Amino acid sequence: MLLLIFLFPSFCSAAEASPVLTVGESGAYLYARQDEELEKIARLEKGEELILLAYAAGTVSWYMVKTQKGAIGWVKSSDVRADDRVQKTFREVQLSTWSARTSTGRTFSGTWTGAADPSAGTAAGSWTLLDGAGKTVMSGTWSASKSSKGWNGAWRALVTDRRNVYSGTWSANVRLAPNARFADLFEAAIKEVVGGSWRAGGSSGSWSIRAAN
Repeated sequence: MLLLIFLFPSFCSAAEASPVLTVGESGAYLYARQDEELEKIARLEKGEELILLAYAAGTVSWYMVKTQKGAIGWVKSSDVRADDRVQKTFREVQLSTWSARTSTGRTFSGTWTGAADPSAGTAAGSWTLLDGAGKTVMSGTWSASKSSKGWNGAWRALVTDRRNVYSGTWSANVRLAPNARFADLFEAAIKEVVGGSWRAGGSSGSWSIRAAN
C-alpha cells in the first residue's frame, strides 16, 4: 500500500499556478497508474514541464501530474526534477476530506485531492480510504465529468496496485449556477460541507466533501 501525501493546492483550476516538475535528461513515460508494467499514456520529452497534482511515497515514489496538453497520469519521481515550490508545498499541506454512505447504512471516509479543467468540464485527482483509526487501507485515483446544464454527471475511480475500477453517476446539492465550474464546487467546500448523491450499478447513497483552505 502506498502512502499518498496530498499537495497544494488540494483543488485548483487548470489556469491557477501549481508546483512544477521538469522531465529529466533521459525523458520519461506518463503512466495511467503507479505501475511500470501497465499502460503508458505518453512519452515525455527532456525538459518538458509538468503540473504537479499529488505525490505517492512507497517502495517507488510517484508524482501525479498534468501535462501541457492536458493529459493526467503518473511519473516516477526519479524521472523528474522538482522546483522550489514543491518543498514549500509539503510544509503547508492540508488534507481535504470526503465521506460516503450507502443506502444500507455503511459509511466510508478518507482524504482527497483534485484539479479541475474548466475547458473540458472535468476534474481528476487522488483519494485514500481510511479505517476507524485513521489508517490508510486503500488509495487510488478518481475522475469525474459534469453536465453543462446542471450539477450531475459521471464518476470513475481506480484502486492503486489493483485492477479494480468503479464507476457510476453523481449529483450535487449546491447553490451554484448550473453552468458553474468544478473549481467553484471545490471553493464552496472550503466554506462548508458540500454533498449530494451517487449511484454505481445496483448501489446508491450519499456523499460529502470538505476542502482544505
